[in-house]
Amino acid sequence: MNWFNRIFEPKTGPHPNPDDQRYDIEYLPALISEPCECCGNETTVLKRTVSRDGSIHGACMITYTACHPEIPARAIIHFGISRKEGSAITTFGMTIQPGGIAFIDVGDGNSSDPDDLCTPLSRKEALEHPDKPAILRIIDQLYEDDKVLIDYFTELQFQQCTCLIAEGDCRN
Repeated sequence: MNWFNRIFEPKTGPHPNPDDQRYDIEYLPALISEPCECCGNETTVLKRTVSRDGSIHGACMITYTACHPEIPARAIIHFGISRKEGSAITTFGMTIQPGGIAFIDVGDGNSSDPDDLCTPLSRKEALEHPDKPAILRIIDQLYEDDKVLIDYFTELQFQQCTCLIAEGDCRN
């Protein structure tokens, strides 16, 4: 059976209710850094806390500089904060663009501090991690609900189209 037929094949089993899987995300005000040394524009830092049923599950930090559309926004998500005491907090890294995300290396995972509860993941580890579906749900919610991020993506797409128009190559 080819992939096209599988798309239209009837699905069995109950479909999950998307509202049951949603997280509560607190959108803290954007922080604006000092002007960039190369261009004079500011870097925006978005901090978000993620919870469900009153328990904090994670924290997310997204950074971007509006004048650098060639450099995607970067996100660090610490996940597992509400789990039982003594368990590690897992850190996922990713680039975020209007067209999607890509997991990236956060670090080598080797901490010199034995009391450090944070486990940074490599790209390969993130792709295989059991919490990856939860991270993707959080990112989906940010794409849908985070007004500051949506405004940035809208401006970014407008800038790209404007560049194409200036070069005489706009296909819109």
